[in-house]
Amino acid sequence: MGQEVGVTPIQLVTAVSAIANGGYLRKPYIVSEVRKGDQVASSGDTLQPEPKMVIRPETAATLRRMMEESS
Repeated sequence: MGQEVGVTPIQLVTAVSAIANGGYLRKPYIVSEVRKGDQVASSGDTLQPEPKMVIRPETAATLRRMMEESS
């Protein structure tokens, strides 16, 4: 209890998304598109750097199961 007090909503979502993504952390951002001249890159194109593994996939799977069981 109380975790939500010490973190911002985007930090909490980022942590949970690392669990959902098998332990890989992706930098969060909110954007619909990026324009450069006449070219448009959607948010899923080349905007994301390579994800970084922050927890083992086995640990992420265990945490996912725990979260599913507690709901």
